[in-house]
Amino acid sequence: MNKDKTCILVGSSAFKEKIDINNGDYLVAVDGGYDILSSFSILPDLVIGDFDSVSFKPEGKNVIEYPKEKDETDMMIAAKLCLEKGFKIFKIYGGLGGRLSHTLSNIILLTYILNHQAEGILYSDKEIVQILRNGTISFSSQEKGYVSVFSLVKEAKNVTLTNLKYPLVNYNLKENDSIGTSNEFIGKEAKIEVKKGTLLIIRERK
Repeated sequence: MNKDKTCILVGSSAFKEKIDINNGDYLVAVDGGYDILSSFSILPDLVIGDFDSVSFKPEGKNVIEYPKEKDETDMMIAAKLCLEKGFKIFKIYGGLGGRLSHTLSNIILLTYILNHQAEGILYSDKEIVQILRNGTISFSSQEKGYVSVFSLVKEAKNVTLTNLKYPLVNYNLKENDSIGTSNEFIGKEAKIEVKKGTLLIIRERK
């Protein structure tokens, strides 16, 4: 079983910073993500996609090719395959900052991963995106920059933001509410909590 191991999916959006890979992580190049990993001289465990955004078509036993005309994105197909392998922790690089449609699709993918009892986080050079449902997430005092909180349901009940520049206590955050936009870390251990509902959390560097 792979439930305690991390699956790293690397997409084709530009990503300049080094990808955080630990021993035992399962690394998947998703289509153009193969070029991104090649630029870092990193070999993936699996390569998957329709290969319409790579500089050259990869070959080998660890390569899975899908047709260009299909009902799901390459990233969704890769995530489903890794969920079937038993992974419960997903880090997704190169899935933000490209085409808006694909960025939104990758955010939606986080909800799909969550609905399958797993956790996913999207990383770019400037943003970190994750989803919180009926729970709490904590941040160290070293965290810097902005953090925005949005409801992905009609109303997220009892949202509390602790040790941020603009705190909230037991606030019912509605789906069309912008009050959670551009909060800030203030050098203290911070916490975001929602009693009932699903939150989209976006961290941005200044």
